[in-house]
Amino acid sequence: MHGEGANGGGGEDASPPPSGVATLHVTVDGDGSIDPRSVNLAIEWFRDKSVWPARELEPQQLVITQHSLSWPMTIDAIVPERPTYDPYWSSPSVGYRPGRLIAYIDGNHDDELDFTPIDANDFTDRIIAYASGTTINYYTTVDVFAQNVQVPNVGPTDMPIDQPLELLQRTDLAESCNLLADWEPYTAYESVFGGIPLDANQRGPWDFEAASDSPCPGNVAPAQTAEVSCDAGASQWHAQEVAQTSTFIAQTCGKVMRVCEGGDSTPSPCPCDATRYYCTQYEGGL
Repeated sequence: MHGEGANGGGGEDASPPPSGVATLHVTVDGDGSIDPRSVNLAIEWFRDKSVWPARELEPQQLVITQHSLSWPMTIDAIVPERPTYDPYWSSPSVGYRPGRLIAYIDGNHDDELDFTPIDANDFTDRIIAYASGTTINYYTTVDVFAQNVQVPNVGPTDMPIDQPLELLQRTDLAESCNLLADWEPYTAYESVFGGIPLDANQRGPWDFEAASDSPCPGNVAPAQTAEVSCDAGASQWHAQEVAQTSTFIAQTCGKVMRVCEGGDSTPSPCPCDATRYYCTQYEGGL
């Protein structure tokens, strides 16, 4: 979304910039193949698992107040309001709401980041850039936004939210497989639990979804079958299904799946759709 103060690289504009709760200064580095005027920014805030089967992601559109028309592209954007309350991430025991910043093309021109149904013949919106390993954190207890970045030889470190942030352009159309509605590409699981984990730059912007699904014995990805479960830990159960997709999604994304997980030793009823999923209860652990 572009605010009234947005311009093509320093031009005069008498309109005052919109207000917000945080400001981001973003650079998008790439090959210049995309018109900067078509680029939008959004934060995908992480959500509690209770939203299953919906994705554990809640998009928030940022308001772009200024951008350049040359590459590398520079963008000033504001977070218009605080992220909504989440029963897990916003709770006092956790105290912060993490999210990932992405640049995307708004394919249906609705000023929102949309997910694509798995039977679609094209992506609704398309991911074009993100920063692997960089998280936007909103600390709910102190009302503070921060960037959490990977510092060499140090690890994840909080930085001021208005520190310059660089996104790397992604030219592979398959990156947008990370925007499927209610389903994840199987590669998201392989990237975390596979025998040869993918490089961080190949995992997509929110591989945490797959990482938060405890691995099966042997630390391997869940099986690509409709009726296979694996004991992921004490008193947990899994059920996964490979979905039927459109030809476009199958050719672009490969197999897609989702995992149903719980921790109650006597789940009732099984949270998975028993007509489509194989649900198994576990009484022990590994």
